[in-house]
Amino acid sequence: MRGCGCRRKGERSMQERERREPLDERRIMARLDVLNPWPAEEPDVSGAWLEMRRRLANEPGGKYNSIVGRWMVNRGFTRSRWWMPALAGVMVIVLLGVLFSFASVRQAAADFLNIFRVQKITAIPISPEQWAAQEGKLENLAQMMEQGLLGEPTVLREGGAPQRVANAEEASDLAGFRVLVPSYVPNGSTLKEFSVSVGPAIRYEVERAKAQSALELLGVADVSLPEVEKLVIEADIPVVVLQEYRLPAEGGTETRFAVYQALNPTATVEPAVDLAIFGEAALRALGVPAEEARRLASTIDWTSTLVIPVPANLAEFREVSVNGTAGIMLTEVAQQAGEPMRSLLWQKDNVMYIIAGRLRGSELLHIAESLR
Repeated sequence: MRGCGCRRKGERSMQERERREPLDERRIMARLDVLNPWPAEEPDVSGAWLEMRRRLANEPGGKYNSIVGRWMVNRGFTRSRWWMPALAGVMVIVLLGVLFSFASVRQAAADFLNIFRVQKITAIPISPEQWAAQEGKLENLAQMMEQGLLGEPTVLREGGAPQRVANAEEASDLAGFRVLVPSYVPNGSTLKEFSVSVGPAIRYEVERAKAQSALELLGVADVSLPEVEKLVIEADIPVVVLQEYRLPAEGGTETRFAVYQALNPTATVEPAVDLAIFGEAALRALGVPAEEARRLASTIDWTSTLVIPVPANLAEFREVSVNGTAGIMLTEVAQQAGEPMRSLLWQKDNVMYIIAGRLRGSELLHIAESLR
């Protein structure tokens, strides 16, 4: 992708294998059968899961859906409903040109191209009332994107199926970065999957008029986008490593947790624009009041910060420290007995880390700080 530099050796080898082994839709959909909802998930989650699988199977024409949606399902990102508001927020931010908020890496290119890398992760609370007012509108926008009404994405690279590995050394060779493994896991944990997969890369052209209309659809009529005819956005999720563990069933319920490691996603936006305007528009689209959205947008460095919207009725968040690095702990608002779903996110040395599972927060931190 232009401006992103040369690919790492491991990443190239993964992509070359994908080219030699063309995507077989039936084979990949068959793999999805192993990703049925975890036993402790609520009934509405199962229904949402089945509906997503139905749409993936029956609506191959939805390009955005097939590129990103299928890949995220394949990687297990949709097993917990707290991900859904975050994904909806991401869809809005993609449209507005700030899908991944990253640090500028080449000043020479900054005159005509914005290039981003994640350096910081932050969360913004969205009240239940704000989310309720916008949720249906965001779903409508997602459907419009799937149908190509806001522009057709170009597939630069299909997201690949997971490739199993035996150990961290093999994973590191494929991924192109040093993969870490936890030296601590809860008693009885069994490693069930260790895999590496290439993520998707897409190019999206958005006409200003259509983007402005999308904002109006979301009830944001008082934010004017920059006077450019078209925005060209390229987003790339290079490679993701998964380690999935299972714990013995207690009371008939099996517990799983996963450790994700990924090279920082990258994105380019052309031409160069004031990202604070897009940030304000994205916050407004998520239901943040105008004055608060303007204030937040002016205080966030949109060239280095990945912003995660968190509806308060679905999840809570707090800032934590992982071996001296700032991170975010997301906790699902419990709908049932037992531990809620939690996810710990942080970034270090150009790698993003996520540890997720129905474990106590102290356990997630212990696992995170034991990565070697």
